[in-house]
Amino acid sequence: MNPRIRTATAAAACGLLLCAAAAAQTLPERWRTRPLEGGTLYEPTDLPAGSRFDLWAPAPALVGEADGAQALGAIVRQDGLRGLDASGAAPDCAAAEESPGGVTQDCRVARSGKPVLSLKFIMLAPREGRARWLRITAMGNPGLLEKYGSDFKQVLGAALAAGTGNPAPAAQPEAQSAALPAQEIRRAVQARPGEGVKPGLIETVLFSWDQVYRVTGLQYEETVYLLFKDGSAYEELEYAPEDFNAEASRRLQPKRWVRWRKSGKDWQVQQAGSDKWKTLKAWPAIAGARGEKLKGTFTNYAYTSMGGFGGSAHFNSYTFQDDGSFEQSGQSSYGTGVMQSINGYAGGVTTTYSKKGTTSTSSVSGGGDGMGGAATVAGGSTSRRNDGASNVGRYRIDGWAIELQRDDGTVERKLFLYTSSKRDAINMGGIAYSLPRK
Repeated sequence: MNPRIRTATAAAACGLLLCAAAAAQTLPERWRTRPLEGGTLYEPTDLPAGSRFDLWAPAPALVGEADGAQALGAIVRQDGLRGLDASGAAPDCAAAEESPGGVTQDCRVARSGKPVLSLKFIMLAPREGRARWLRITAMGNPGLLEKYGSDFKQVLGAALAAGTGNPAPAAQPEAQSAALPAQEIRRAVQARPGEGVKPGLIETVLFSWDQVYRVTGLQYEETVYLLFKDGSAYEELEYAPEDFNAEASRRLQPKRWVRWRKSGKDWQVQQAGSDKWKTLKAWPAIAGARGEKLKGTFTNYAYTSMGGFGGSAHFNSYTFQDDGSFEQSGQSSYGTGVMQSINGYAGGVTTTYSKKGTTSTSSVSGGGDGMGGAATVAGGSTSRRNDGASNVGRYRIDGWAIELQRDDGTVERKLFLYTSSKRDAINMGGIAYSLPRK
């Protein structure tokens, strides 16, 4: 076996597996599904010619009492290449990596006269002798990671939440909402300012946080709940309550609606169809005051790892001044991983943005043998955009809302709340930002 394959890390594998409880969600706008070999293929609609980056979710496999690595090995040998143009080929695989959530295994498929396929197999812990499993397929240049990597957590969550991966009948309300592009749903549930939920219907806005395992590993996640006096609650609030169309959301986002109760000092929620109550690490959020001003740089950090497919790091900052002005700045970096190096190429992309504009720098090398041989092609590029006006402007806080008026003429209105009584941490649009710790 190629020794380079053995370098896949167990830590990344654990991150991929322990997301089995990911909430149901719609696909990113540029992704679609189609039937494939008795399962469902999730793929982008705008893949460059000659490239692949997709996820296949077949029906659960019968594994009996076989242990995790043994069961996944049998699945890979029997069904791992189904639906791929790999007649006569056999997967060359690293040792399987086990974790409490299941097993992952990285493989490559060399095809005569065709590009090598990079595969990652994910099998969740078996239940009653059956196990759900997924296959990720990649083929092409390292730019695919930058283009689609940020979508993949949502795609994998949707596949896991979809059971066997087979679409529900079109007559089901949730299937109808899942078929809508995410942006269309967002437009439907965002009401005009002041035309959303009336204050008299609201119990409180609840801020919750936790550390959870997702496809990208251990993550700190914040969730904002809008609690209604009738005992219902909406999770993952992104808009100010007065800008939120609750009726449209109940129709298009039914899985975001839960029940809530107070048990002593604890806040608890109950998912639809469940008889269990979950205790949250939560407390009532603090609204901003009308006309209130901020001072300082509030930053959101995000790190992701796709195991053998590479990873990314992002930070996004808003610097607010007490004269009512703001500047947005940040950086995103993407890099290839073991699976790309196996195929003989490596690359990375870094993008920075601020009031000075946007700069992107990329580098790529390819044509090596994937085992330390010298690359035959190497290069890079830098591009700049004079779009700094989109990153500066004026802001206005009004209760649960913040309005950002950018110098390029665009206006954004987002949820706003404090998640700390010290007012050193905020949530805007469902995303956490904080001041640097002293």
